[in-house]
This record gives sequence, C-alpha cells and structure tokens, in this order.
Amino acid sequence: MEDIKQEQKQQEDLALKMYTIPELVPILGISEKALLTMIREGQIKARKLGHRWKVSRANLIEFLNTPTNLQGQQDGDK
Repeated sequence: MEDIKQEQKQQEDLALKMYTIPELVPILGISEKALLTMIREGQIKARKLGHRWKVSRANLIEFLNTPTNLQGQQDGDK
C-alpha cells in the first residue's frame, strides 16, 4: 500500500513541476525559436499561463521518450 502511495506522489510531482521556455532551452540544446515552433506544432505539449508557455515535467519526459526523438532511433534511420 505504501508503494502505491509513493508512486502516486511521484506522478503528482512529475505533473506539478513546470518549465518555462528559457529553462528548457539549455536542457534541450535548441533555440527558443525552435522550441516555440515545436510547441506550436504539437510536438511538445505545453500550456500558456498568462503570457508564458509552460511545459510540465511529465510532458517533457513524454517528449524525450518519443521514439522519433531518441538519438539511437534517429541514428538507426540514417
């Protein structure tokens, strides 16, 4: 039972942590313009809160784990 509660807390923590565009630029190693394009195209799920885009940690992990975004997958396609 304790394991289930701990797992639920971890999932909540993933959903609650939010990144701004300037925070994601160095993490992803791409330009702000490229990141905004990816958000607008739906490649990265984000929400606009006020005047700022925010990406949840869960959505960032989902994007990074998408097979087409994995380095090994891209190398294998070449």
